[in-house]
Amino acid sequence: MSAYLLSDFHLSALVKFASRKDLIICNQVTWESMLVRGNENLWVKILGDDNLKSVNHRYNRTDSILFKYDRNAPELTAIQAIKAAKCLDYQTSCHPQYKTTLTHQFVDALIYQSVNDLPEFNDAPWCIDSLDDLKAA
Repeated sequence: MSAYLLSDFHLSALVKFASRKDLIICNQVTWESMLVRGNENLWVKILGDDNLKSVNHRYNRTDSILFKYDRNAPELTAIQAIKAAKCLDYQTSCHPQYKTTLTHQFVDALIYQSVNDLPEFNDAPWCIDSLDDLKAA
């Protein structure tokens, strides 16, 4: 498994999407809720720091970098946000405590919220009791 450092642009695009969706992340350690909107700089720092921890852990380095929110980041579609979040998830998962991080919670919440924006999701049947349920969708 390899890992690399994502750009401020990538992280900012994810944060901008989450902010537009009024995403709220629950810290599963303290049980505090954190709104992304209005805290974009903090969220880019959180995501970037966890990504850096993963890269440093993977390659036995001790680099430090200052991450900054880029207001010029693009507005992603739902599918673009899901793919970019999966990239963040992969690039950040080398760190042994990744599953307990706010970044992991952010990725899960963003993907969960984004799926609801996909037309195919909304058109799919909720319950599948027969083949007819699938043909109707």
